[in-house]
Amino acid sequence: MQDWNNKLKQQWQAAGLPAVEFPATELKKIYQSSPWAAEKLQQRPDWLTQLYPGFKTARPPRVEHLQQLVTNSDLDTGLRQFRNQEMLRIIWRDQLAGAELGEVLADLSTLAEICLQFALDSLRQDLTLKHGIPQTAKDEGAEFVILAMGKLGGKELNLSSDIDIIFVHSGRGKTTGNSQGRGIITNEQFFNRLAQRLIKSLAQIQSEGFVFRADTRLRPHGQAGPLVPTKRALLQYYQREGRDWERYALIKARPVAGSLQLGDEILQQLRPFIYRRYLDYGAIESLREMHQLMRQETEHNKKNQLDLKRGRGGIREAEFFVQSYQLLRGGRQAQLQGSNFLASLKALTEAELITTTEASSLTSAYSLLRQVENRLQALHDQQTHHLPENLADQQSLCVATGYPDWPKLIQAVTQQQELIAGLFNSLFSQTEAIENQPQERYLAFIQANWQNAGIEVTSTEASAMQALLQQLIKAPMSKRAEERYQRLLKKLLLQEPVRKISAAVWLDLIKLILAVKRRSAYLALLVEHPTALDRLLTLFDRSSWLAEETTRYPALLDDLIDPKVNHPASAEETRAALKRIQQYSHNQETSLENFNQLKRAAQLSIAIAELSGELSSRQAQQHLSQLAECLLQASLEVVSTAVEDRHGELAGLQWAVVAYGSLGAQEMNYTSDLDLVFLYQLETQAPSPEAPRPNGKKSLTTEQYVSRIGQRLIAFLSTLSPAGRLYSVDSRLRPNGNSGTLVSNMEAFSNYQHQQAWLWERQALSRARAVCGSPQLCASFSKTRIQILAKSSIPEAELRQQIVTMREKMRHQIAAKTSYQKLKQDPGGLVDIEFLAQYGVLAVAQPELLQHTDTIGQLQALQQCGFLGNRDAEQLTQ
Repeated sequence: MQDWNNKLKQQWQAAGLPAVEFPATELKKIYQSSPWAAEKLQQRPDWLTQLYPGFKTARPPRVEHLQQLVTNSDLDTGLRQFRNQEMLRIIWRDQLAGAELGEVLADLSTLAEICLQFALDSLRQDLTLKHGIPQTAKDEGAEFVILAMGKLGGKELNLSSDIDIIFVHSGRGKTTGNSQGRGIITNEQFFNRLAQRLIKSLAQIQSEGFVFRADTRLRPHGQAGPLVPTKRALLQYYQREGRDWERYALIKARPVAGSLQLGDEILQQLRPFIYRRYLDYGAIESLREMHQLMRQETEHNKKNQLDLKRGRGGIREAEFFVQSYQLLRGGRQAQLQGSNFLASLKALTEAELITTTEASSLTSAYSLLRQVENRLQALHDQQTHHLPENLADQQSLCVATGYPDWPKLIQAVTQQQELIAGLFNSLFSQTEAIENQPQERYLAFIQANWQNAGIEVTSTEASAMQALLQQLIKAPMSKRAEERYQRLLKKLLLQEPVRKISAAVWLDLIKLILAVKRRSAYLALLVEHPTALDRLLTLFDRSSWLAEETTRYPALLDDLIDPKVNHPASAEETRAALKRIQQYSHNQETSLENFNQLKRAAQLSIAIAELSGELSSRQAQQHLSQLAECLLQASLEVVSTAVEDRHGELAGLQWAVVAYGSLGAQEMNYTSDLDLVFLYQLETQAPSPEAPRPNGKKSLTTEQYVSRIGQRLIAFLSTLSPAGRLYSVDSRLRPNGNSGTLVSNMEAFSNYQHQQAWLWERQALSRARAVCGSPQLCASFSKTRIQILAKSSIPEAELRQQIVTMREKMRHQIAAKTSYQKLKQDPGGLVDIEFLAQYGVLAVAQPELLQHTDTIGQLQALQQCGFLGNRDAEQLTQ
């Protein structure tokens, strides 16, 4: 070391640098911790003086530096010198300058990207001079992109890592030829030669070493497939033949060189393949197999126990833990569609899929293993993950990592691997073995021998179950779907002690199985998650409506595995979730479907909480009303943005949505429609209502503009999507009903209510409430509403008679058939109580009474003002 140190000191002095600033201590550690770095400084001592200023500050690799090195030599030499100098700088900053892990991994990834792009540009230029420009059949320039996978795709490259890449070009055609019109070749030939030369330029070992080893085996068909497939061929392969492990690999895909726009287009089109629309438990068997193979590999090869990547609790298991969640849930939660490990781990925490404690522990464990991995590879610039067995390398690694001795380092690594292994093991429950003895119950079930199957049924139920069971047995379905439903039935029938499942629930379960036979991944979900299955049985037992909803929209099953499913979200949480949906949705249709999924999941959560007694019926109504308000506001934002994009912004426009009926009274139930009235007004400085909008693709008058928003809002709310319909909307309570304008000016609305409104319209107004839009206009409506209701022009006796007449007329017009309709419409039902409260509100018409729009609030206010006796008020409230 002394000769090495003296040689560097002489170089330092020759460069005219102060002797007191010579980094003797740092060089000693580099000599001890990285023989490769020491060797490079031995070969090129001038690099110390050239690079030392850059060791002190964080800065990413720069293409200008590479350009200078190539200019002074040639492409291959310049690439290798650039790579070695940057590797030396990164090692120094990692071990001596306290660089964070994120900086180290990002700089290594940037280094690879710069080398790929620079080499690609240089080599393509040479090929173009020889063969001309490759063009597609449409005479457009053909594009070429390099997709990075693995660590480079996640911007978390190792210190001495291979780069996993896929080459793609935009389409078939021919080159234009050189300046003499010669050398015309096909695009396939051009881009294959380009890719081959690029790999050789980066990976070939020369006097200066190599740049990066490139692994292209992740391309379609692996080594048997073309080196550079077309975009069309690549997309067709994944759509027709893509396997779950390829979806897993594509999570980290990212364009890094060439046409980044082409790369983004490819990945955008692959998103439905990578991330399924519904919670993807169809991949669970494949993930389980990958999980088991990984664990078997580590257990059978004891040598892997010292492997930072492949060992038990290694980096690969940590990545599998995170990427499994991404693969399963990324289709519904777009914020999980990231390629970086630590960023994805943060997204999992924000989505509350893992706890903050789990995320913090996994971050610490992963960071330590990656840091040790980088410093292990810094020893000899080798892609190794196995901790060294020879004493010299062990001592060097201890110096590099700051541990006093080898046992302490092993202890720290082992402790973090145990933590990762625990999380890895928790991913999948073990399938229970089915004993031969209880198997008889399943056979009895298939044969419709209900008594031996342990099921109590009436004759009517027995006939219905037998018919459904025959339908299930004869239904066309895949072998996998058949295996899944049989596993589910056995799980239900063979558990000890046998859970008493009623015949009605069995009927609903068979209907559910029939409904999801083409999406049988949901059956795998129930088998894998006993808690979800138990919740499902409880819900089906307590609510036929929930059973019907779940059968119509099986995506609700996804939410049963959420431990917080019985804790409905607050308004703030719902608004935040809707904001995320808007942020990550690519179009209005995607927003609508995701809004519907959120609504149904929220309704499920509220229903579970109500059925379990955690929410009273009144609280459930308030939660359902709160949900509707949040969805209304988000829907208004979506359609307003769409109208603005098409027609420009209407300056000074204020908008309000007024809810009547159950939403106005905050008494929504699970199937309520929305009775809505839309109001607007323009600020005084705005253009006159007749002025057309000068901006936008098409000018509209103010009335046309606001009507367009109202029409789109109703359409958005009531359109049937694959995930259902948000709400049916009734807008007939607006001034003049169906013959009136869809959206009323606030002043016109006020004049109508004061001068022309019928009594039933005043009665409806007693339950009206502005629920979203401009705060100023909402406040203006509230003030106007109280003024209108306080101005009573009907004597109380006449008012009473008209209310009674309206109620009788309604009862004759609505024939109550279902139990729900009877509860609401029959004499003594809910509507009678509502009419009593509304009559009192209109009769008393005091401002403090008129603040209330809900029935219970109105009854209590009528009690306080003496209109209702205490006993009557309490009985009506109960």
